[in-house]
Amino acid sequence: MKKFYGERIKEIRKSLGLTQTEFARTFGTSRQFLNNVEGNRATFSDIKLIDLQNTHNVNLNYILNGIGQMFLAENTSNVVSVKLKKGQLLKIEYED
Repeated sequence: MKKFYGERIKEIRKSLGLTQTEFARTFGTSRQFLNNVEGNRATFSDIKLIDLQNTHNVNLNYILNGIGQMFLAENTSNVVSVKLKKGQLLKIEYED
């Protein structure tokens, strides 16, 4: 079963003050696909989620599970562990 997180992606985009086109370009996806993600009709690949984290310092636990702050603290960048289920990201733990 796919885990949808479109509303959280939209909140992140709006908090950055970006249009769908601008936001999609920053991590190499199309506006159309981003629109589908925000509308819960599609999900990003794990690679795109990591690209999003690396580009905008977003907390993947917030995106995937609604847990924690929207953005990572400035000094948080190292992933300590990744929990997967059937090849899909479930939870990321970061080093402080």
